[in-house]
Amino acid sequence: MLLCRSVAIALLALAAPFAAAQYGGTSRTIETHSISDPEGSLMGYYSALLIFAPDGAPSPGTPWTVDIAANLGYVPPLSYDQRTAGRDKPEATNLTSVFGYPMVTLWFPHRIGFTAAYTPPFDVGGAKPYIYAFALQGVAATVKGWDLIPRATYTGGHITAPITCNSDLASSGNYSFAFYYEIVCNNIESTDRLEPDQWTLEVNAAGSYAQGRFLPFVGLGVVDYHTTFDIQVRTPSGGIDPDHPILKMSATEGYGTLGATWVASRYWRFGGSLFWEPGMVFTGRLSATLRLNSK
Repeated sequence: MLLCRSVAIALLALAAPFAAAQYGGTSRTIETHSISDPEGSLMGYYSALLIFAPDGAPSPGTPWTVDIAANLGYVPPLSYDQRTAGRDKPEATNLTSVFGYPMVTLWFPHRIGFTAAYTPPFDVGGAKPYIYAFALQGVAATVKGWDLIPRATYTGGHITAPITCNSDLASSGNYSFAFYYEIVCNNIESTDRLEPDQWTLEVNAAGSYAQGRFLPFVGLGVVDYHTTFDIQVRTPSGGIDPDHPILKMSATEGYGTLGATWVASRYWRFGGSLFWEPGMVFTGRLSATLRLNSK
């Protein structure tokens, strides 16, 4: 969804011994976490920010209409306690306060649309996103002037960021943090990877008022998470330290969206939405869309 969107990621670095399996035949282990435990909750928080939910009212165009859009979303910062997750060292999770991505939608006959989005790998606050997302949507019915629009999405890729070993530890003024960066991190920033693998299914209801200038919408969805956090602490030779595990979290959660689009002209429309996953994240997004080939 998606997400950073230039979203910066956060997760836990010091792996608790939850135990598990060997990873790819190497000495690294895989730890499986529930979304309700501290590590899984952090993974779930940033996975939720990557859900490819609508950032404006789904508004089908005539066949072969093309929508070119960009959005901007807010990344709420986590508290110190959330970033430590009960451990002694906070993770460098609050790397950026915004995320965004460009996207293109092609509308087919029968009011069916396909959307593709990609976050270019620009460094934002030390995080580099390589996130892509797809959505398929269409009008299933119209009830009292409101279009019912089912929407299925997929989000994949990864975000690389120095979460576990951030150079700020060395300059924090805290001796134990500086010692950790020197001894455990080898005075090298980590290249940790958050890897979302998530599907969603939504039903959105979109209305039309003020002669089609104001388009409110509300939506409910379900997301199926399969998120990986690969702790990539670097050795002095540049390799990945095998003593640090790979964390995995799977869960199925519900979420909701509420927002509207203002149709400024034949070509331009501007949207905004609120996104809420109970117990996980509440945030807002803005979007601008250029509509081409519309008749």
